[in-house]
Amino acid sequence: MIHLLKGTALQGQLPSPTRPGINPIFKARIHVEGESRRCFIKLLPDHVKENNAVVTNQEAYSEAIGYALARACGFKVANTAGVILLTRKQIPLEVLKQADEETAGPPQSEFIAWFSEDMCFPDLVVQHTTGIASEDLEERIKSRIAKDLLKRKDLPKLVSFDEWTLNTDRNPGNVLSASSVSVALIDHGRLFTSRGWQSQALRFLVHRQAGNQMASWAELGEPGWNQKLPNMSERALAYNGFNISFSDTGQGDVSKALSDLSLPGDEIDCVLDFLEQRLDPAHYRKAIGLIA
Repeated sequence: MIHLLKGTALQGQLPSPTRPGINPIFKARIHVEGESRRCFIKLLPDHVKENNAVVTNQEAYSEAIGYALARACGFKVANTAGVILLTRKQIPLEVLKQADEETAGPPQSEFIAWFSEDMCFPDLVVQHTTGIASEDLEERIKSRIAKDLLKRKDLPKLVSFDEWTLNTDRNPGNVLSASSVSVALIDHGRLFTSRGWQSQALRFLVHRQAGNQMASWAELGEPGWNQKLPNMSERALAYNGFNISFSDTGQGDVSKALSDLSLPGDEIDCVLDFLEQRLDPAHYRKAIGLIA
């Protein structure tokens, strides 16, 4: 369930995240489901610049789609997530400044923000860089992160999930270490290759093959990982599972989330059609490399 909250649900700011990111994010308590929850809150400007053009920011829809699909497909995600509307006075000054710099146009009087409950797991970057300050260790740290990812049982599934949704922005900073072998996912804001995607244009992306950062990290840890038959087979099996999950619950969950966020029905249909077509075996087997 995607929650839609007014600013009155915001209860108070918490200490800043351990590692600041490229997005304007802060931590706060939010009153939701009758309880006070510790949450990460990401501001989403209405319009942003992308490829030297001003586009309508679709990240709220992307977050909702990614969250609903990840949950339906069995990935570990935050128990509670949704959208909250905040005024400038409710936003920490340093975060507000970052959001204003990202906004294409005059300063906004209020911001839509995506929130998700803090799962209290470290992301893979924090896990492998805590206490390390020297930039000389950057390549060694990358190698450690890559080898860590190779131990995660969900890696082939995660690579396929990002390929299915054209998430080109997945990185170790939004993959959380839920245990020594499993992961949890946050940040789905860049689905369909762009923050400015348009529903009616998704049909042109149905057969698109875009950069997949998780596949690249796997290659860094184990050259040739993407072409090894066991990994390709696991990726195909993951797609089979997505197909079942999408049919059973994912399609309905995405439709409801987008409807709650007021996306018009015909545009919701475009999103669902896109996702369904990319689950066609003829498409994904070619994307994986099982057929030419």
